[in-house]
Amino acid sequence: MSYKGIRAPIYIGQDGWSANKNQTQIKSSQLIVANDITYEYGTVGKEGGAVRYTPNPIDNGATILGGTDWWPNTNLQRMVVMTSSGKLLRDTGSGQFLVTLKSGLNQPTYIPYFVTGGSETQAANKKLFCFTGSNPVQVLSGDGTTTTNLATPPSDWATRPPIAGDIYVQRLWGASGHFVYFSNPANHEDFTTVNVTGQLAVYPGIGDEIVAIKAFKGFLFVWKKPFGIFFINANDPNIQNWSVTPVTAGLGAAGPGAVCAYDNDIVFLDVAGSVCQLASTLQFVPGTNAVVPTTTFASSSISLVAYIDPFIRDNFDTSALRLCQSGWHAHKREMTFCVTTIGSPVNNGRLTVDFNRPDIVRFRWSIRDICTAMIMARDTDLTMHPFLGDDKGLIWKIDQPTRSKDGQGYISIFQTGHEEFSNLFGGFPSQEKFASSRKLFQFLEVVANPVGNWNLSIDVYIDSKYTQTVQFNMGVSGAALDSFILDTSRLAGNAVQSKRRRIKGSGRRISLAGHTSGPGEDFSIEKIYVEFQPGAERDPS
Repeated sequence: MSYKGIRAPIYIGQDGWSANKNQTQIKSSQLIVANDITYEYGTVGKEGGAVRYTPNPIDNGATILGGTDWWPNTNLQRMVVMTSSGKLLRDTGSGQFLVTLKSGLNQPTYIPYFVTGGSETQAANKKLFCFTGSNPVQVLSGDGTTTTNLATPPSDWATRPPIAGDIYVQRLWGASGHFVYFSNPANHEDFTTVNVTGQLAVYPGIGDEIVAIKAFKGFLFVWKKPFGIFFINANDPNIQNWSVTPVTAGLGAAGPGAVCAYDNDIVFLDVAGSVCQLASTLQFVPGTNAVVPTTTFASSSISLVAYIDPFIRDNFDTSALRLCQSGWHAHKREMTFCVTTIGSPVNNGRLTVDFNRPDIVRFRWSIRDICTAMIMARDTDLTMHPFLGDDKGLIWKIDQPTRSKDGQGYISIFQTGHEEFSNLFGGFPSQEKFASSRKLFQFLEVVANPVGNWNLSIDVYIDSKYTQTVQFNMGVSGAALDSFILDTSRLAGNAVQSKRRRIKGSGRRISLAGHTSGPGEDFSIEKIYVEFQPGAERDPS
């Protein structure tokens, strides 16, 4: 028998997460809590698990400050990390990091920043360059077992080593103070040959110092702290014709790890933690005979538009954003920023930006992991995969199919807004909005993909007061308990399942908080129906 009341859908998480303080502006397709979840495949599910890459702590449990996926040639894969004890360590796939490339290094000013260069000729080795802002630039040649100081750096770097670098127009570039320095294209360790190498001043009157540079779309972009973004055009063969163009003096970057490129744009965290996007645009400039379209760039905050900035302001330790690290997970079309929350001594939060929908950017949040380092490394399927370093000398491979961390469970929580169903009308023919009425809530129906024999708990809040918790099994309805292994096996069938439970209570608004925490427990929710009877009592308003 069909239900004889109002059946209102909540399209859970389809439009992501909003931290808007004005609850009435939050749509039913948005979440107000999105902790350790994922929007994969058009549903809301539990974020992937984590397994150790390092079987035991390395370097006596020192903090992993940063690292990179290093390929000295097409057949050899290495991982190189820097630790808080001042060591550069190399691993060959075992996770033990048995090779010490260098010890006795100073702590980085920001983070260790790695750049792949070299191979200036067919016979030349690839080289890995490590910029720290507090040490001579370290160079690893090929599959070597030690690093050396950059051979011939600019004299300025003796007192102010560069913070960041990149490869642009066949040269290695490094940033120090308000200047960028460029190498000999025939030798990335040569910064002193007259008329071949040199430096460019980048508007010394703006900002405190350059903290990040990145080659992208034929230009070299430069970020200062706390504000100042510029781009360099060095495509002309004549160095005298190179130019520095300002983008904005109103935004800057938090540090070298706060800048991350994807597809056609660059995303970065500014010094307040806001997630900003740098995109190309056309500027029409009067020419000799006509108006000429010229490429330029504009920046704006995407977290502001998505109403995530209130959460950022309340939770991020902005004084520690210089330690931010980021990575682009192209296979999942997600970008992650590792940040420090207020009260934590190290990076312990991950803000992930989901770019799977062309019309909207969605955010999610996690405090499951200590994430002092983020490393994107090539997997066996040739896709780049995220790894996290922590403050105990461990490196973790995250986004694993099993929803556990090192065999242990972790909590995943989503919560809908305090929904009053203002988009629905009732009382035909008067067509009054349900938002103004009390409601007698009677049933919840969860539409989900079956993933296993465990329960998703949903806490019910009516007018912001907790009323009850209802359980929804995430397996196929009616499956026999002796046909699978609890907490590990997925049940047969892939049809969408609808599970209905009775709830009690009356009020104007309802919010639903779903969560699981057991080892291996997952969920995949498409939408939730709330069934209610309009109440006779209406608020005086």
